[in-house]
Amino acid sequence: MNFKELAYKYFEFFSIGDLESLMKIYDKNICLIDWNGQWDGFTEVLNMNKSLFEDFSPKVEVKEIKELSNRTYCLIEIKVGEETLKVMDVIDYSSDGKIIRIEAFKG
Repeated sequence: MNFKELAYKYFEFFSIGDLESLMKIYDKNICLIDWNGQWDGFTEVLNMNKSLFEDFSPKVEVKEIKELSNRTYCLIEIKVGEETLKVMDVIDYSSDGKIIRIEAFKG
């Protein structure tokens, strides 16, 4: 399975606010952790994404993605409102290729 390709798809869907497509690539037990908090489970993560999309329309520029086993390390820049953040997303995948965990670190 090409997890690097899945990471690119994730950022593509995220950048255009495509909740339907995100639903298809998230595991039902997904966990999202960033500097603002932690969200557990499909519904919580999607609701957080939805409010983020509605409030800020974030845009992601992928700088580099490295794949190691069932994990990708993704160096990105995310534009949220007038602010551009450097972020490292560490994304873990389930055996069936769904995103099970995203941990984001602000640089």
